[in-house]
Amino acid sequence: MDSLFVFEIKDIGKGVDEESIYILIGQDAYTINTQGVAFSGEYLVVQPRTWLPVASEIDVKVAASDLQVF
Repeated sequence: MDSLFVFEIKDIGKGVDEESIYILIGQDAYTINTQGVAFSGEYLVVQPRTWLPVASEIDVKVAASDLQVF
């Protein structure tokens, strides 16, 4: 299945550290520097490299850190 994922990532304080963004879709890992990944405002858009199987369960994980420094 051809897919496009859109995630809303918010940070009320200093903002999101774009370099910390890490996405795992099935076995494929993505960062902000991966082709098909874009972060604008509060939205992270990911276009998977491969078509995803229909009627199958796929794990999706997203991690990100903020820019807060102590």
